Order: sequence, then C-alpha cells, then structure tokens
Amino acid sequence: MPLPLILAQADTTDLSLCPVLLLLGVFFPLLAGLALLLLGRLGDAATRSVAALGFFVPAFAGVWLWLTLPTATANSAGYYYAFSQPLGLEHFGCSLKLGLNGISAPLFAMAGLVGLAAGLYAAWQPAERLRHYLLLLLIMQGGLMGLFASYDVLFYYFFHEIALIPTFLLMIGWGGPGRDYAAKEMAIYLTVGAMLSLGGLLALHVTSGAAKLGVAFDVPTLREFLKAQPLTETVQSNIYGLLLFGFGILVSLFPFHSWAQRTYTAAPTPVSMLHAGVLKKFGLY
Repeated sequence: MPLPLILAQADTTDLSLCPVLLLLGVFFPLLAGLALLLLGRLGDAATRSVAALGFFVPAFAGVWLWLTLPTATANSAGYYYAFSQPLGLEHFGCSLKLGLNGISAPLFAMAGLVGLAAGLYAAWQPAERLRHYLLLLLIMQGGLMGLFASYDVLFYYFFHEIALIPTFLLMIGWGGPGRDYAAKEMAIYLTVGAMLSLGGLLALHVTSGAAKLGVAFDVPTLREFLKAQPLTETVQSNIYGLLLFGFGILVSLFPFHSWAQRTYTAAPTPVSMLHAGVLKKFGLY
C-alpha cells in the first residue's frame, strides 16, 4: 500500500477529563431524554430541572473544549480529545470516532450554547405535553452535538438524522398555523437532500475502492486514500453533483430554499433556533 490506510487504528481511547467531556457533551442530552422517558411521573418542576441539566452539560463541555483546544495534543488523524470505540461495523470500515479540530470545535461550542438557550426557553414557556416536548428537544440536541464531534462519515450522517427526525415531530405536535403543510414540505425536501447526500458519501467510499480494501470510513483516512488513488474526472463530477444538490437542499441553497421560510414560521421557537442556528450548518460543514 502506498500509505497507511487505517489512521484511526492508531487512536487510543483516552479517558482523561477532556475526552470524557466530549462524550458527555454528545451523550448526556440523550441520557437526560431517556430519563424523562422512563420517569414519566415527574412533576413539571423536576422535568424542567432534568431538561435544563441536559442542555447545560453540552454547553459547558463545548465551551470548555473550545477554549482548551490550543493546549491540547492532536492524535495521528489531526483530531483533539479523540475517542474511538468499535461497534461491530468494522467490516464496513465504520466505528464510533469522536474528536474535534479547529473547524468543528467552535461549531461544537456553538451547538451547545444555542441548545442551552433554546432548551431553557422551551422549559420555562407554557407547552402542552411538556415532558415529551423537552424529550424530543434533548434528542435533537444530542444529535447536533454528535454531528460536529464525529469524524467517522457514517456516524456524522447518523447523528444528523437523530437531530432531524425530532424536528418533524416537534413541528407537527407543537407548531403554529400552517404546521401540517410546512412539516410535509420540509420532510420531502430534507429527505431528498439527505438521501442524495448519503448516496454521494457512499459512492465516494465504494467507487474509490476504499470499501473493497477495508479502508476506514472516516474523514482523514478517506482523504489520504483519495490523494494516493484519485478518482477519475467523470466519477468526481458525478459524486460532486450528488453532494452539491444533497447538501444544498439541506442548507436551503437557491432554488431549493422555499421550504425554509414556511418551516421557521410554523415551527416552535426553540426548534427554529436549533434548526436554523445549528442543524443547517451540517451541509456547510
């Protein structure tokens, strides 16, 4: 082989404070949401407290990790606070790989801060079925944090979908006038965009030969593999088209933008904050 194909195998699971904070930033909102699901008899005050903690922890983790990034040490793939955990998908070149770099760290902090503002606003505003409302927002928050913390491509996409699905449910259940039409329009546009994006990402891994050779499906490894074995111009153009239209729809790139205005008008305020302020950065990122 002309270069090391599995950079991530050099990563070790470092359980010092900062990697633990990274894990808490991603998974604590999901655990808080699970607590709300299982503890159905909690009163409104306790429900608000659990949810507030679920939003505070990722905000604290995001800001702390961003501020300490200049003093941290990167792993072999160029990511800080790296955590790698096999999940039985190694045959497909995938495993849970979390870490931050100079681009994702401020976005990770931004996701935490916007989530905290949206979560606190939601918790102390009158809402029907408060427990379910906050539960879905916490799931959305966990997906947003995982999105910017993942550098395995499959989990990067997976966390985006975790954040996206509650968006539809929150719009339908708690949206304003015109929510049914807006939710259906958003679902159609974003499902098409997500499928095109997934097709482009999978095509990149398969047509390059990386999947056949067992190359890890993470950003740094795939980037180095494609440098050594570049795709043909035709294949590059086709994959670029899939990714451009897929991610372009997700960020409401003209002329695929008509869904955005109706969505943000009909959606609950915290959902608009999280979707417009954070989730739409998925395609740009």
